Amino acid sequence: MNPAKPRPEELSTVQLAAVDLLAAGKNDTAVAAALGVNRCTVSRWRSFDVGFRASLNRRRQEIWAESGDRLRSLLPRALDTLAELLGSEEPTERHQAAVAILRIAGPFSVAPTGPLTAGDVLLEEVEQERSRLPASGDVFKAMIDGRPSHEELVAMVSQRLAMLAAARDSG
Repeated sequence: MNPAKPRPEELSTVQLAAVDLLAAGKNDTAVAAALGVNRCTVSRWRSFDVGFRASLNRRRQEIWAESGDRLRSLLPRALDTLAELLGSEEPTERHQAAVAILRIAGPFSVAPTGPLTAGDVLLEEVEQERSRLPASGDVFKAMIDGRPSHEELVAMVSQRLAMLAAARDSG
C-alpha cells in the first residue's frame, strides 16, 4: 500500500463533512455545493469508496440510535395521553389513539443496517457477487473457513475482481 494514501477507513475532513450531510438527508448535489466539490465526487465516494460507505453506515446508525433514545424519552408521556384517549367515549378519538400507537410501534422493528468497516463492506460485496456467479473455489473457501486478514482480503478481492472482469469480457 502506498504510504501517502490513507487507509480505507481514514477519511479526509471533506469526506467526514459529506458523511454528516448525507446522514442528515442531503442529496449528492446539496452536499457537493456545501463542500465545494463536484457532485460526481460525492456520488463516487458514496458508490465506490468502501471506507466512506462504512462511515456513512456508522453515522446513520448513530443518528438512528440517538433518535430512538429521544423518542423513548417521550414515550411515557405520549403513551399516558394515548391511554387516556383510548378510554374516550368518542369512537373517533379511540380509533385515532389506536392508530397512533400502531404507527409509533412500527419503526421500532426496522433499524438501519449495513457493514461498519471497509473490510466488511468488501466482504458483503464479494458475497453478493459470489451468489450471482458459480463459486470459484479458493477465494470463497478462505472466506468460509474464517475471517481473512486485511492483506488476504485485498488479495481475495483483487482475484475476485479479475475473475469478474474475465467473466464479463468472455460473456
